[in-house]
Amino acid sequence: MNKHHTRRIHRFRIRHGVILLLCCIVIGLIGFAPQHPTSAQISSDEMVNRLLGLLNSWRIGEGLWPLEPNDTLESISATQAAFLLSLAELPVGGQLHIGPQGENARERARGEPFNWPFYGNPGQVAVSEIAAVGSVSFAYNFWQNSPLHRSTVLNPAYREIGLVAVPYQGGYLFLANFGARPNVLTAIADPVTQLIYLSREEYQFATADAWIRDVNRVRLFDGAGRPLTAGWIPWEPTIPLPATDADRIFLLYSDGNLQAITEVGLVDDVLVLPGTRQFVASTAIAAIPTITPLASPTLTATRTSLPTFTPIPSSTPTPEPTLVVSGPTLTPTDIPPTATPTLTPTLTLTPSPTPDRGDPDVLVVYDDDSLTILNVAGHTVNIEALVIDGGDITIPATNWARVVDVPLAAFPSGHCVQIWSTDQAGDPPPPPDDCRAVRSVLFYLSRDQFFWLTDQFTVRRSGLDLSFCQPRSRTCGVFLAELSAAAEQPAGVPGVAE
Repeated sequence: MNKHHTRRIHRFRIRHGVILLLCCIVIGLIGFAPQHPTSAQISSDEMVNRLLGLLNSWRIGEGLWPLEPNDTLESISATQAAFLLSLAELPVGGQLHIGPQGENARERARGEPFNWPFYGNPGQVAVSEIAAVGSVSFAYNFWQNSPLHRSTVLNPAYREIGLVAVPYQGGYLFLANFGARPNVLTAIADPVTQLIYLSREEYQFATADAWIRDVNRVRLFDGAGRPLTAGWIPWEPTIPLPATDADRIFLLYSDGNLQAITEVGLVDDVLVLPGTRQFVASTAIAAIPTITPLASPTLTATRTSLPTFTPIPSSTPTPEPTLVVSGPTLTPTDIPPTATPTLTPTLTLTPSPTPDRGDPDVLVVYDDDSLTILNVAGHTVNIEALVIDGGDITIPATNWARVVDVPLAAFPSGHCVQIWSTDQAGDPPPPPDDCRAVRSVLFYLSRDQFFWLTDQFTVRRSGLDLSFCQPRSRTCGVFLAELSAAAEQPAGVPGVAE
């Protein structure tokens, strides 16, 4: 058995160990601990696969890259699930995301033992957690129809996910942590379509000087460092999977200044979509391991000449600036064909403390029928000076002031204002599920003026750019400068109003 398969089986054992541990906690609450996995426990992996497949299909349909499973994020989710199931009653809403020391998901992720890397300072951690209790279809439908959860699933900044499904009262407790790391870009192969899904850096605090950002080209190499492409090829959302008998290849990203290399699994670490399986069901389940992710290495970014990737003279890349890190060398030439793949290290800079932004205070929700401004802060907010700038068309929030019956300077939590089309026919567009009351509706744009369907637009306040919103996302979070970080995102619990 080669080392690559050993690594995959170890990951499989960790996942099953986590599930067994959590299931024992659940059963222990009713006074019985089984000696062998039950059918519900064994099916937890299947529940994870089914839900992950739906999430990936949803993201791809929205023009986003799929999510790559990450062991550390999975451990973060599993640890929180174990804590929740140790309580006398399962919390509801945002309390599902509060850990044993009162910490939120981002604080748990950046602390021991997980040490999730941050962008520049500890307040800039690209992690969000969502949850639901019930079936796979309930969790998926709830996350689709809740603007808060939808904005997390469809956040283009996220590239990795840690998802767990734990049996609970006839259904499952689903916990998902979404994340991104500086200088770690994913690439996921789909053997069915023979494509590789690429990613790039979209996190708002990733600056071009410190981390690879605007990737514009890639190269492919085999495990011995031999090129599989004739030089650089342009970055595209998907590229053809090269013909090879190997179980993995390596992809080098470049933005013309910095580079990052990632392993692309072709056998086990492949794209999970509805109907696919990621785990080897015949693999024996080992003893439950201790889940203690290693601390992320401290790396130093410098710029130097690009190392030679292959001894073939005609394929030697042209020297250019690149990222050199302390620790294991990242060049494919140094990776023997049978060696255990070297994980792409991450960059950690000296922090300068700033507060964690938390969740957004306001959501802009938009689709083919309407645009909505929704207060999700949990308290009144001042939206009076907000302006939605679509280039040729701007929408100041004061337009609603003429017909709203509450002050925009103290706009209530869970309330919203909307724009409908002037040619709206039939039933009015429904408000987002999290909007308890529509306080005002404007009719002054025709459908062909709905700029949010085709172009990026900006949310500003007093001349300050707060958010850049993408048409593919359909939701856009806005952080108001004078407010502290919002509470953790609520999670879907059947029968609980949030």
